[in-house]
Amino acid sequence: MADTMPTLWVTGAPGIGKSTVGWGLFEAVASRGGSVAYLDIDQLGLLGPPPGGGDRSHRITTDNLVPLLHGLRRAGVRQTIVSGVVDPERGIDHHLRAGPPLDGVPLDLVRLSCRDDVLRGRFLGRGSSPELLDELQRYARLLDRTGIGEPVDTTDHTPAQTVAGLLGRCLIAAPGAGEVPTGPPPSIPVAGVIGPTAVGKSTAGWHALRTLWQEGRPAAFVDAQQLGFVHPRPSDAFVRAQISILLHGYQRAGATVALLVSRDPVLARPPFGEGAGTLIRLAADPDALARRVESRARGSSALLAGDELRGAPAPTRRAVLDRALREAENLARACPDLPVVDSSRQAAEATAAALLEHLRSSVLALRSLPPRPGTVRLVLNRDRILETAIAQGLDRFSMAGVSRELGVTDMALYRYVGSREELYSLAAARAHATFQFRLEGTDWRAHLVEVAEQTWQLAARHPGIERYLLDGPYHPETLRVFDASIAGFRALAPQFSADQAYVLLSRVVSFTLAAADNALSRRWQPDPGEPSALFRWTVEALVDGMVGRLDDLPTDPSARGLGPESAISPSRS
Repeated sequence: MADTMPTLWVTGAPGIGKSTVGWGLFEAVASRGGSVAYLDIDQLGLLGPPPGGGDRSHRITTDNLVPLLHGLRRAGVRQTIVSGVVDPERGIDHHLRAGPPLDGVPLDLVRLSCRDDVLRGRFLGRGSSPELLDELQRYARLLDRTGIGEPVDTTDHTPAQTVAGLLGRCLIAAPGAGEVPTGPPPSIPVAGVIGPTAVGKSTAGWHALRTLWQEGRPAAFVDAQQLGFVHPRPSDAFVRAQISILLHGYQRAGATVALLVSRDPVLARPPFGEGAGTLIRLAADPDALARRVESRARGSSALLAGDELRGAPAPTRRAVLDRALREAENLARACPDLPVVDSSRQAAEATAAALLEHLRSSVLALRSLPPRPGTVRLVLNRDRILETAIAQGLDRFSMAGVSRELGVTDMALYRYVGSREELYSLAAARAHATFQFRLEGTDWRAHLVEVAEQTWQLAARHPGIERYLLDGPYHPETLRVFDASIAGFRALAPQFSADQAYVLLSRVVSFTLAAADNALSRRWQPDPGEPSALFRWTVEALVDGMVGRLDDLPTDPSARGLGPESAISPSRS
C-alpha cells in the first residue's frame, strides 16, 4: 500500500471538458509509466429515483468515492484522477467532513473555466439541450462566485494543452506493493447483464433503470468497465472488490436492487452475500454488431470515459468489431445456460423491456419491502413531473419552474423527459385522458353539442391543451379516447359512414378548440369557462351545414388526415 496517493479532481461547469481533460491526464500519466487510476464522479451517483442534486446527491457520490479511493491506495496505485461536478456552494470539504475519513489521500481540486460564449458552444457541441443553458450559466457563475477549486482558464486552450498544463500536478511513479481490498459482500440483489462490446448493454440497462425509477423503485447502476480504469491493468479480483465497495455504498444510500453491466462474466458475478442475483446475456448477430460499432463511432451513444469508438478511424472500428465478434463467441461458449436476450432487430427500449421481464421473475420479486429505517425514500418520478406541469399550466410551465417546485435541479428532469416539448405532450395527454367527459344525450345532434361544450370546458380547465389536440403528435391513450369518441357517435348515428362520422365529430371539436382559445385569451365573455348561447347556436349551424353537404364530401385521404385541421384521430381499422 502506498504511503499516500495524491488525487487530482478536475471540476467545472457541465460541458466545459472535465471528463476529456481527466481522461487525458490518465492516459498521459500511464503513457509515462506511472501508476494511475481514473474515476468519473457521475458513475458513482447512479441511484434513483434521482435525488435531484443538492446535499443528498453530492453526499451519495462523496460517500462512494472515499472507500473506492482507499481501495485504490491499498492496491498500490500512486495517483488517481477524478473528474466531475462538485457542490457549487460548498465544494467537497463539507461532504468529506460528513463522511468517512480520507486519510492518506491528499486532494487537489482544480476548476476549469472559460468565457460564457465558449462554454455555451462546448455545451451545445456535445449534444446537450439548449433548454439547459440558463441552468448552466447559473451553475458556472455560482462556481466563480464561491471560488471553489483553483481556477484554470481554458478559453483559448485545446484539451491537450490543458492536460499538458496540469500534468505537472500529477505524481508519476511505479506502483507500490498492494493488496486486494476485502470486506463482506453486499446484501442487495444484483442483476448482471453481460455481452460483447457494442451490443448495447449500457443503453438497454439505462432504459431498464429509468423504468425502475419511474416505478419509484430505488435502483442503482454499475458499469464494471468504469471501475477498471487503472494502469497497470488491475486483476479481476481487484475490480470485483471495487464493484462490491460501490454496491455497499448504494445499499447504504437506500438502493434495493442494482443493475451491473460488463463484458466479462467474471466481473458480473460478484459475491451476492445475503442478497440474490441473476445473470443475463445480451446477444446480437454480426450485422447488428457491425451497425452498432459504426453508430457509436458517429457519436450516437452517451459520451463516457474510455470510449474507444467515438470518432475512431476505420481500422480502429474494424479491430473493435473483430474483438466484439470474438467476445460474443466466447460468451456463448462460456455461459451456455444463461438466459439470452437477442437485441439484433429491436430498439434499446424493447431490449430493456425483455431484460426487465427476466428480472421481475427473479431479482425484483425478492425486494418488495420498504427501505430500511434511516434511508431516504426518493420520490421523483414521471407521474409527479407530469402532475406538476399540469398544475402550473400547460401554457405556462417551464422546466425550471417544475424542477423548483419538486425541489430538484433542472437536469434531474431530463432523466425522465427529453425536452420541454416532450413534457408538454405527455402532460397534455394526461390532462386529456383524465378529463371526465359526461355525454348523456341520446340524440346525435345533442351529442355533438355536448361534445363541443365539454371540449370547451377542457380547454378552460387546461389552457394550452388546444395545441396538442390540434397538432399532435398524439399519445396512444389520446388515440384511444379519440377512437372511443367516434365509436360512441356512430352508435347514436349509424346512418353516417365512418368517414362522415369522423368529419362531423372532428370539425366540431376543432372549431370548439379554436373558439375557446380565442374567448379564453381575450376574456370577452362574462364567464369564459362556460360556452355562450351564441357558441351553441354556431355549433348547431355548423353541424346542419355539414350534414347538408355530406353527399359531396371529398374522398381523398387528406379529408381524414391528422394535422391542424383535425383534433380527432381517424379510425385505424
